[in-house]
Amino acid sequence: MSQPTETANKIKDFRLQRGWSQEQLAEISGVSVRTISRLEQGGKGSLESLRALASAFEVEIATLYPQQQAPHSEQQIAQVRDTALEQEIKDIRHFHSHLLKYLLVNLGLFIGGFWQPGLWWSLPWTLLFWGAFLSWHGLAAYRKLDKLTRRWEHYLLSRRLKNKQKK
Repeated sequence: MSQPTETANKIKDFRLQRGWSQEQLAEISGVSVRTISRLEQGGKGSLESLRALASAFEVEIATLYPQQQAPHSEQQIAQVRDTALEQEIKDIRHFHSHLLKYLLVNLGLFIGGFWQPGLWWSLPWTLLFWGAFLSWHGLAAYRKLDKLTRRWEHYLLSRRLKNKQKK
């Protein structure tokens, strides 16, 4: 194994600051104990492993891996970033399509209510329930739920680890 690097020391420091064992960090991050051990001894890790650890520590990947030690080329990182951006654009486009359908259907129900008053009962329910799902879809598409879900996952994992320590 190679000598511990600045990156290896940061991983170990972040882990110890939180009072986590390697096993606990592995459970929180989804990275194997063997990979964590290798990284703490100065070994290389995959981009996915590095992201998972950064997420578990709630820091940017650049905090763990300074530019001069980056384990992947700028081209690989740019490619991953581009893929994520393409997916985000696709999600937003899908949300806009969903929004347009919502508006057209509810406009149709509204206009149809003048010719068939029996349709009026469906308009508030459609607006309410479909609107709630549409709102959730919009928040997800514009990545407003990411922080909330990350905090919730962290809270659940912390609680689970505390329960395991009590046993």
